[in-house]
Order: sequence, then structure tokens, then C-alpha cells
Amino acid sequence: MIGSVGFCELVYRSNLFAMVSGGSRPKYADNAILIYDDLKHKGVIEFTFSQPVLSVRCRRDRVVSVHMSEIHVFSMCDRPQKLLTIPTRHNPLGLCELSVGVSSILVFPGTRIGSLHIVVSSLLTFLLVLT
Repeated sequence: MIGSVGFCELVYRSNLFAMVSGGSRPKYADNAILIYDDLKHKGVIEFTFSQPVLSVRCRRDRVVSVHMSEIHVFSMCDRPQKLLTIPTRHNPLGLCELSVGVSSILVFPGTRIGSLHIVVSSLLTFLLVLT
């Protein structure tokens, strides 16, 4: 594969990783996430968006895509589905974290300066806990 990578994230403890193109010689657009299988040596899933991807967070069952003003959460399976879209405040650094524990906890900057949003999921339902 020829081209530079902006950043990548491992998908838990597997042979998969999510990568976003970038750098001086990008091969793909910066608005797409490619899930690459290292054993098969090819991309297996691709997510394309209308805005550039600023950050990606992964766990065994979730892929989180962070953009300037929104966050998208997808299921990680053979046929990924969008589970949630969260509008956020202006986030040029793509700040976001996702836990790898039993329950899914997603943390990102809140709507007011200095605040955080914490989203806790249980199975496929999401609940905004603290703002």
C-alpha cells in the first residue's frame, strides 16, 4: 500500500485496525475510515463521511468517528450500522475517548468550555449521563 497515513487505531486485540489517510502523500481521502485486516492484507470495511475525520476510537464492538462538530458511533460487525450521531461543540483537535471495559463509556468535550459529556451505553441503547 503506497500512501501516507494520518493516524490509526487498533481494534481491540485483533488483526484489524482503523486508519485515516493523511500526511504528505495520502492514498485515500481524509473523510474516510478504512478498517484494514492485517492477515488478509486488504481493507474490509470503509466508512465515508461528508466532513474530514479528526479522530477514530475503536473497541471490539464499536467504531467512533470524531468530526469538527459531531461524533458518529457504529457497531463493529460484518454489516456495520450507525448507532448514534451526537452533535458537539467545535472540536478541532478531535478530542474523544472510548472505554474498553464491559460497558461502553464515551467522553468528549461538552457544550460549555471546561465541561465534558459522558455517554454510557448498555448493549445498543445509549444514555447521556452527565453534561
